[in-house]
Amino acid sequence: VPMLNITDEPEDDQAGTLATSTKTAGSVRHVPVHRELIRLGFLEYVAAVKDAGAAQMFPAIKRRDDKGAGDDLSTWFSKYRRTLGIMRPGTSIHAARHTVRTALANVGATDAQTFAIGGWTGARGPGNSVYLHALEPSVLRGVLDRISYPGLSLPRVFVAPVWTPETPATRKTPATR
Repeated sequence: VPMLNITDEPEDDQAGTLATSTKTAGSVRHVPVHRELIRLGFLEYVAAVKDAGAAQMFPAIKRRDDKGAGDDLSTWFSKYRRTLGIMRPGTSIHAARHTVRTALANVGATDAQTFAIGGWTGARGPGNSVYLHALEPSVLRGVLDRISYPGLSLPRVFVAPVWTPETPATRKTPATR
């Protein structure tokens, strides 16, 4: 089962050590890759970025000492959605987490499965945080793969990464222009 490894361990890149952070201990997790991301070429993208020598999955995203990569990604997404005419409240990049949580509930995911996928902590139910071990990747993948968005049709997007080790991380890519 292809997995995303979400960690708070710093990665060493050509520009030096890149610190990463997570909000809570529950944020550090392994999440299966949804079948639709695989169809869109995500695994080929990951392989190409690794072959190019990057330590981070999205090396073209700017990172600053005072703020992490998520801040710049959020700013870019806000600008992008406005260019599409999407102005209503509740459409920030963070709202995607709420959408996924709702989608997981709609496909019958248990609280434990939802928390394991989303990295949420807190009210996991009696004893879950103490007695529940890591859930099997195949079980989580099965739950994730039940999520679909009827009417949404995405083209396969991966061709080749824009970033190379010689390209500064702050270079404007087509997606950030």
